[in-house]
Amino acid sequence: MLKSPLKKLASCLLASGLLLSSATAALANSGGVFYLAPALQYISLYVGSNKYQGISPIITAGYGGMVNSVIYLAGEIFAIPATATINNNPNQNGSLRTSYGYGASLLPGYYFDDSVMGYARLGYIVARFENFHTTKAGYEVGAGVDIGWTANISFYGEYDFAKYRTLENVGAPKAGIYTLGLKYKFL
Repeated sequence: MLKSPLKKLASCLLASGLLLSSATAALANSGGVFYLAPALQYISLYVGSNKYQGISPIITAGYGGMVNSVIYLAGEIFAIPATATINNNPNQNGSLRTSYGYGASLLPGYYFDDSVMGYARLGYIVARFENFHTTKAGYEVGAGVDIGWTANISFYGEYDFAKYRTLENVGAPKAGIYTLGLKYKFL
């Protein structure tokens, strides 16, 4: 099993590359575009009485496009470089605060009209739990809305649920994640 954070990052980047290449192949004839999306996240991590709340910047790079007239598909990779604490209620085993994270997602979506799209997020997420000196992977599922402002700029908001692998003597952390961001499409 992979142990070092560098090997885990390499495997995540490989998985992300495969995900993005699959999305690229599926969208090759549909006018897909690359995009960057800076955002802010509010995250609420919990396991029993151990709770942590924080705000994190996140940067996302993706490739997405129309599969047909209303169905959208995208692949994304993302990085969360830091977390600022809002509220920290650790138990005797320590705090759930994360110091960084990264991952990859697949986003199927549906356009309701020319500028409003609803989408789902299905992804793989990794976070460094600094108090436990360990990095844990997990899954992420969610839903969001993307609202176009101009041809290449849109605003989005989403809610995601994440569940990580078990932390020794603590349990499997779960998270509610709220994100607000801006997406810039390279047309």
